Amino acid sequence: MKIRTVCTKIVEEKGYFSFHANELSYLMYDVQFWLYTKSYPETNREQYLAVYEKMIAFGGEFGQSGYAPSSISEWLDRRKQEGGIVKDHEQLRFTDRFTAELFKTNF
Repeated sequence: MKIRTVCTKIVEEKGYFSFHANELSYLMYDVQFWLYTKSYPETNREQYLAVYEKMIAFGGEFGQSGYAPSSISEWLDRRKQEGGIVKDHEQLRFTDRFTAELFKTNF
């Protein structure tokens, strides 16, 4: 339900469904990354960037019909610089602290 709330806010603010470099989009990038790495914990940067387009950019009925790859890599770099994403044995993951903050987010 929270994902729907965020996506609805994105559509209300922009007038269409699309993620870019803004706070709500970054929140959705965070949720997508968390969900993906829970299913595929051995994910590295290259794998994640390569698979991203299949997740939502061109993901069928809930897709966005495209995306800006630089937005994903910029989000990833920002989260790494902030310390939210760490590299652990060549694998990317959120820190426990960042995950806890993500779940405290008031949608």
